[in-house]
Amino acid sequence: MKFVLSLFNCAAVGSSIDDPNETIIDGPDTGKTHAMVWAERLHENQRGLGDDDFLFASRINEATLNHIIPDGYTKEKGRKGQSVALWLAGSPEGGDLLAHNDFALGSQISTETLNHIIQEGPHKGCSVAFWLAESLEGQDLLAHGNPSLGSQIRAETLNHIIQEGGYKGKSVAFWLAVSPEGPDLLAHDDFALGSRITAETLNHVIEKGPDKGLSVAYWLAADPEGRALLAHDNYKLGKQISKETLNHIEDIGESVALLLAGCEEGQALLAHNDCELGKKLSEETLNHIEDIGESVALLLAGCEEGQALLAHNDCELGKKLSEETLNHIIPKGQDKGKTIAEILARTVKGKEILEQRNIFLGLGSMFTNQSPTISSSEYTPR
Repeated sequence: MKFVLSLFNCAAVGSSIDDPNETIIDGPDTGKTHAMVWAERLHENQRGLGDDDFLFASRINEATLNHIIPDGYTKEKGRKGQSVALWLAGSPEGGDLLAHNDFALGSQISTETLNHIIQEGPHKGCSVAFWLAESLEGQDLLAHGNPSLGSQIRAETLNHIIQEGGYKGKSVAFWLAVSPEGPDLLAHDDFALGSRITAETLNHVIEKGPDKGLSVAYWLAADPEGRALLAHDNYKLGKQISKETLNHIEDIGESVALLLAGCEEGQALLAHNDCELGKKLSEETLNHIEDIGESVALLLAGCEEGQALLAHNDCELGKKLSEETLNHIIPKGQDKGKTIAEILARTVKGKEILEQRNIFLGLGSMFTNQSPTISSSEYTPR
């Protein structure tokens, strides 16, 4: 197989390099299989695939695919813990090979290899599960099978947060929460996988990079399936959202609080168990107005459920409404040109909130007449 000779350029003369499962016995790749060298080069070069690649991949057996390099297995440093499955999971070309022929190769990934976390080197913290969760093709593989490969992800692997490098702050849970297909995987089989997310992983906020300010909680709050996971089992996961994560405002002005305030499921979570989560709303987040004019205050003021939250416990949250927020002119929508104060003034509950706020601030009473009720609104994250 000439393509193998030109690709590897490292095997001893006379060796049977058309066999991906054969172990190299000489040279810098001593101790590796031909499949390992091929998969490494494929990952590093990310070249186009040929028919020979698919043929070569079809000959990789289950043992070779899943073999994890132990300490001292090769002459190279930084290879401990790696596998053929890891290298294939980490590139689009490898993903195509794993998915080929109805996931013939990918379905052979073992639970142990799927969950093995690299402990050293440039890929420290990564796993086969991590790299599969990062791509749509990988997520298709995770969803394949009965039981599915994704259902075999262990809690430790799901929640492992990478501490350094380009993936710093990311986890398998983060990739699944952020993608269009991931929430389905988390929700499968009565939220079997999603229920394994820990409070630490849920609340971890990315510190830098293109995902700065985002978290698993943010992405779950932004998606209907994700909000269903937060609500599952009497809000077991949702009520673990921390005050810091709830109120964290990322660069474009959005927050977990804003996403929850903009929909019925989110408002129900905020109100659950005597407003346990809603009580964590900070004055800053309540009053923060993002660049398109949205705010938590506006979204809560615009519906009956939100006003109930503002009025809860003697208007504890409503008393935090700032003068600037109440008088902010709404830039678009059915209430364009009006203010939050005017919206609240339409309802008995809204007037009560304004009254209690003014009395709390020593400003005296404002209203005497009732006004008609209002309709709810839905916030769509950008």
